[in-house]
Amino acid sequence: MTKLIAVLLADDTLLAREGWRRILETTDDIQVVGEALVPEEVRFRVQQLHPDVVLLDLKWNGSQKAGLALLSQLKRTDPQLAVIAVSAYEDLLAQAGRAGADGVLPKTFTRDQLLSVIRGVCSEPPDTEFRGARLQLEAQGYAARLLLLRPGRTDAHRYEELMAEILPFLLRDHLSDFEFQRSAREGAERWDGVAYNSSTDAFWTDMRHKHGVGQILFEFKNVARLGPQVLQLLGYLTHPLRHFGLVITRNKPTAQATGKARRCLDLSPPKVILILSDDDVLEMLRQKGNGEDATDCLKRAYFDLIT
Repeated sequence: MTKLIAVLLADDTLLAREGWRRILETTDDIQVVGEALVPEEVRFRVQQLHPDVVLLDLKWNGSQKAGLALLSQLKRTDPQLAVIAVSAYEDLLAQAGRAGADGVLPKTFTRDQLLSVIRGVCSEPPDTEFRGARLQLEAQGYAARLLLLRPGRTDAHRYEELMAEILPFLLRDHLSDFEFQRSAREGAERWDGVAYNSSTDAFWTDMRHKHGVGQILFEFKNVARLGPQVLQLLGYLTHPLRHFGLVITRNKPTAQATGKARRCLDLSPPKVILILSDDDVLEMLRQKGNGEDATDCLKRAYFDLIT
């Protein structure tokens, strides 16, 4: 007889728990073994009932941090326990994915989506279709958050914070050791981020051999029109391993900005500065969500620069 998948329902809303239970009770392979009504009860129920899956709401009594804290505690205590995060907030679902959730679901999920995710996280080997759906949901969440921000000083900090989440999501298969908002060596100036080129991909290997690209610097410019900021990044590309800069801004760069970036190729040693817009970032998110390599967009930007 096939072992039943034991599920613990963790939500402070009775209506939600009853709805989840009604769906799961229509199956032959999933069993609800208990419920948790307050955050303090979740870990106790896990130790008592030994569920295979915790269906975990992320917002408890108005707090948007309680669910994420619970998720981290559960995964730290029992890495084998599958935790599926549920929320009406896309940004919380994205944070849950980065915090180690085995699955994420919007609160508008359908019966088939719920059952698919539960079975997916418990399948051996892991269900690749489920993994792809999770990746696509995370990419769509980032895209939605980006479209809500407006150029200008008001959203500048939120834009930087969002890019600090998006870039590791897009490029973690090729770059490593991401760091953001560190002071430059001069002390007064600041660049927005750095990552290390640890990839064996042909493009990044070529960048390493041709341009000495061991590190990539990031600058995020929440402006409607990119001006001399390209030269600001150039001032940071002085380290022997640091010859590659990525400027991300809201709209397509002006001809003046593109011209300045091209002239950096004539320096000795040459400096590669690529400028990406929201459209490029959204395309990279689409590619990543579809299981494609988001680096393809950077390759096109590089070839456009050198030609």
